[in-house]
Amino acid sequence: MIKLKIYLLSTLIIFIFSSVACTNNEDTEGTDELIFKGESENWRVVLEVEQLETPGSSLVYTFSYIGEGIKPKVFYYEIDPNSPASSVDEGSLENQDEMSLFAHGDTEPIYKNMPIHITINWDNKSEDVLIKVK
Repeated sequence: MIKLKIYLLSTLIIFIFSSVACTNNEDTEGTDELIFKGESENWRVVLEVEQLETPGSSLVYTFSYIGEGIKPKVFYYEIDPNSPASSVDEGSLENQDEMSLFAHGDTEPIYKNMPIHITINWDNKSEDVLIKVK
C-alpha cells in the first residue's frame, strides 16, 4: 500500500514538472522545429525554423509564385526588419518554381506567436504576405 502511494506521488510530481516545463517553452524557441506559412493572392511564403544546439537557428524562407499567368523571372522581397533573418533583396524564379533563402547561425529568438511580415514586388505590382505558425 505504501509502495503504491509513493509510486502515485512520484508520478504526480513528474507530471507537474513536465507540465510546467512545457508551459514555459510554449511560445518561445523551445521546440526543435517551427513552420511558418502564409499566402497572398499571388505568393506563398514558408519559413522553416530549426533550433540549433548552439545559440541561434537554421532558417529557410521559401518563396513560390501561385498567381495565374507567367511567373515573374525576378522579384524583390523585404522581410520585416524586426523578424529573424530580415532582408531586402532580389529573388529569381527564372529556372525554378520556388526560391529559397537560407540563414544559419546566431539569429534572433523565434517565437511561435511571432507573425512575420514580408513585402514582395514584381512587374510593377506589390503584395504583403503575413506568415505565422498554424
